Amino acid sequence: MVIKLAEKLLFTLLVVLTSAGGAFSQSGTRVEAQGTDSILFYNNNVKTAALSNTGSFRLGATETFQATALFQLNSASQGFLAPRMTTTDRGNIVAPATGLLVYNTTTNQFDYYDGAAWLSLFSSPTGNDGDWTISGSNMYSAVVGNVGIGTPTPGAKLDVESDGGTILIPRKSTTGDPTGSNGMIYYNTADTKFRVYENGAWADWVVTGGVPTLISDTDTDTKIEVEQVGDEDIIRFNVSGTEVLRMQGALIEPLNNGNSVFLGEGAGAADNLSLNYNVFTG
Repeated sequence: MVIKLAEKLLFTLLVVLTSAGGAFSQSGTRVEAQGTDSILFYNNNVKTAALSNTGSFRLGATETFQATALFQLNSASQGFLAPRMTTTDRGNIVAPATGLLVYNTTTNQFDYYDGAAWLSLFSSPTGNDGDWTISGSNMYSAVVGNVGIGTPTPGAKLDVESDGGTILIPRKSTTGDPTGSNGMIYYNTADTKFRVYENGAWADWVVTGGVPTLISDTDTDTKIEVEQVGDEDIIRFNVSGTEVLRMQGALIEPLNNGNSVFLGEGAGAADNLSLNYNVFTG
């Protein structure tokens, strides 16, 4: 098709060059020389192509040449259709030129020749480009080795190296945890805390200045906590969601015990923790 078009254009140009007055016209199809700038081609009195004095060729009605384009297509309703062929047909091209572009109907991808091999230009919407695969709304890496950011020699599954950059942990702006899986971590901006999922449950992971400020069980209802509010210098002991002991300075304060004091193994086990004002030692 391209060869036939070129043959027609060359024939038309020969007619122009040999016609009196430098123009050719027949039933609305004509070729005109526009000063010294370009040669215009008309079909049914509609301008369809132009050849500039610098060798640039343009298809379409738009008159402005793009100075850096050798071949220019102009249309608001049509596209460029690349040669389409199967992988087998592509492989049968003898001595393909570097930069040759085709559309591979076997893989539904654009392929180009880099001088040594055929490569995929773009991945299809559901295809695999060798590094990443799109599956529905998900995308995953097909690389079996390591992935490096800022380093050509990653030493882990994900290795990030930077002199000034950081990693931004996923953030959540509302209270309540998402569905978890062991090993997950996120930062809750509403509670200003890191949350980690371990042993089947979410828990606070609070670190201040590199020093842990919380020791807790998996559901965080039993814990030892410091610096609950600012720099308060208080150690709090919580059991099953109730604060039972607080240490501040030289003070040790039993809490939520009905104003009773129990010292010793099993002491006060039968107390109902109402306002009994008991003292048990044992």
